[in-house]
Amino acid sequence: MGFDMQQKSTDERQQRARTKYRSLTGPFEWYLSFKDLKPVLEKLLPPDRDHSEILVLGSGNSPFSEDLYAAGYTNITNIDSSEEIVRQMRQKCHELTEMDWLQGDASRLLFPAECFDVVIDKACTDAMLLKTSGPEDVAYTVATVNMLLKANGLYISLSHSPPPQRLPFLTANFLDWKIEAMKVPKHALPHKNEPPESLFYYLYVCRRPDAPMTTRAAVRRSILARNSAALAPAEMKKLASAYKLWDESEEEEDD
Repeated sequence: MGFDMQQKSTDERQQRARTKYRSLTGPFEWYLSFKDLKPVLEKLLPPDRDHSEILVLGSGNSPFSEDLYAAGYTNITNIDSSEEIVRQMRQKCHELTEMDWLQGDASRLLFPAECFDVVIDKACTDAMLLKTSGPEDVAYTVATVNMLLKANGLYISLSHSPPPQRLPFLTANFLDWKIEAMKVPKHALPHKNEPPESLFYYLYVCRRPDAPMTTRAAVRRSILARNSAALAPAEMKKLASAYKLWDESEEEEDD
């Protein structure tokens, strides 16, 4: 009963935030700003700022990526589902020449395997969970992020969801990474009807090791199966190429 009530409270908070976001015309910051997270991020992000490749999921029109850029992490790729938001941010940030803005679905990521040092998810997967297909989309997104990370790469996810709700997504699909969960205090007072736990967000830090081939193959199979019914043959070929998906005979040899 307690878990159901907690999930309902989380869903209601997310829905209020989504409604507020849709009503605004200016920048909107999901959860916490770069300034709020800077003390934690400085300890987590790679020291080599000039060469660290960072992907920001569901970037929206938040100034987070601009602030990250100003801190010296200039190789940033932002992805958002809104074509209009992407157009606006490209125009706004045109002088930040090393930062890219792409329109796309965060649950259908098509980047080359092992190309990012860090993937940042600030409320993106929380927003996915508002949809009927949310749990499946989040599980697939997390598995794909694992594929996109280089060895020792980081997936940093800021969420409303406490560990009992979030960890199942982070540990599914044979994902072999080290997970650390921490509470991050909110700076605004909680809604009067929210429980004490709403004083905090949860930051999940997942570090991808140089996983054994058998584990990587299992994740690849999961990604391939997830897309086989949804994508046309040409798109499937692109997906297989992006994530280095091989056929069953090759997997048996690697096993």
